[in-house]
Amino acid sequence: MIGNIDTKVRPLRLGYLVDPGSAAQIHQAIRLSSSLWGGIYFPIIPLYGRMPANWVEKPFKAPPPQSVIRGYLEAFDPDILIQLSKEVPDFVSSGGLTVTQGRDIWEVLSDSRSRSPRFGIGIFERCKTLGFTSKARATSAIVEPVSSRWTAASFISRVKIRRDNSMTQFSIQ
Repeated sequence: MIGNIDTKVRPLRLGYLVDPGSAAQIHQAIRLSSSLWGGIYFPIIPLYGRMPANWVEKPFKAPPPQSVIRGYLEAFDPDILIQLSKEVPDFVSSGGLTVTQGRDIWEVLSDSRSRSPRFGIGIFERCKTLGFTSKARATSAIVEPVSSRWTAASFISRVKIRRDNSMTQFSIQ
């Protein structure tokens, strides 16, 4: 029997579990995603204890938090869950996905792979495969604009005219 197999390659997809009220955890999830290939597609999953009031559409009740979290996991289909929250609900940890801590992503594996993440492909590896290097280049001098007293006086007088004359206050010249 002859057949075809079609495959697609995609980066490892991580899912970040965060407490919805913690800006620090959300910031950490964004920071970690920014350092990994495909990080733009890594979902940040809020672990609601109870649903926010703005989720209620009368006359309907808000969905239970457990079904919302399961819906996120089903829709985004992460390969590994990264726990940034204080606790992970039992129904999430017993779902068959690996749950690990955020600090484990950039854990040093060995001296030869010190710039590689433990999960996924890091930004340094991806840049290297694209031909980018981290060698320092010669820097150019920074040129600062120099303004004369005449330029400053001219600017101040134009602002003063517009402020004093209400008809030209919003005109563009």
